[in-house]
Amino acid sequence: MTWRLAVSAGLLLASCVAPNIEHREEVSSIPEIVVDGYELDARALVADLAFHMPEETEQLVRGLQRSAFAEREAHRLGIHADDASVQLSLQAALHEISANLPEGADMEHWARSRYERSLAEVRAALESRIRRNLVYQLVLRCESLLSDRLRMHVFHVAAEDEGFALKRKLEAGADPRVLLQDEFLPPWVGEDGTWPPLPVFLPEPLGSALENAAVGTVVGPLRLPGDEAYWVVRVAEVLPATVYFPPQSVLLEALHEQPILPIEARAWFEEMASRYTSSGKLPNIRERKPFVPRR
Repeated sequence: MTWRLAVSAGLLLASCVAPNIEHREEVSSIPEIVVDGYELDARALVADLAFHMPEETEQLVRGLQRSAFAEREAHRLGIHADDASVQLSLQAALHEISANLPEGADMEHWARSRYERSLAEVRAALESRIRRNLVYQLVLRCESLLSDRLRMHVFHVAAEDEGFALKRKLEAGADPRVLLQDEFLPPWVGEDGTWPPLPVFLPEPLGSALENAAVGTVVGPLRLPGDEAYWVVRVAEVLPATVYFPPQSVLLEALHEQPILPIEARAWFEEMASRYTSSGKLPNIRERKPFVPRR
């Protein structure tokens, strides 16, 4: 059985080294930049990046937090990335890069012109990124399986009053599949109109509204922070948590058939942020309030 996880080569060197679980007090430096015999304090680079590219830096901070969450959860759950799977994805990524090079160009020249590093260094960085991404995906999907999950019909509406009207129809027994006929459906929606099972720890206020939900429960209209549309959902099935997660090969095949959804990734990140004390403390970035551990 062959599978392949998608990898974005454009983000190849965004973060090459996985964060260490052990807490470090020393200040990092950048040995490649030396002034009067002193290596540049890495915080100076961070400060300038945050000032000139605030949105990109905030995304990078979130990515580093995500990697740290995944590493800690992988350690807790005993999850690791299978070497064969990592190498398979690595070869696929390198093949994709090679296929898009101009005629006559070789990979070594590409690595040095793009990153000013040897192909071996770029390959190692890409392999590290693939491994971390694979661990993240496995951890997220296992966390979902270890919680109750909901299969739902999901509607997005632009106006709150439209959402209340839709909710009344669903509560009166209207067939959600009929109501969905006029909706723009994302590619992950099943033939019955439902989304793939989602963990109960969904972003607020959706998570609280669906607490103790049963088949037929309708909630909404609700708007998640940062969203413009309102959510109206009807629970079609409640799936109990599993005691053990399946073998890694089964998880990987499931991830290939059904990649992680944006709402699934957001739910996991917010759940982990509440589980671990975490805050973004970079200069010139809107600082989030510290997260308080729940468990």
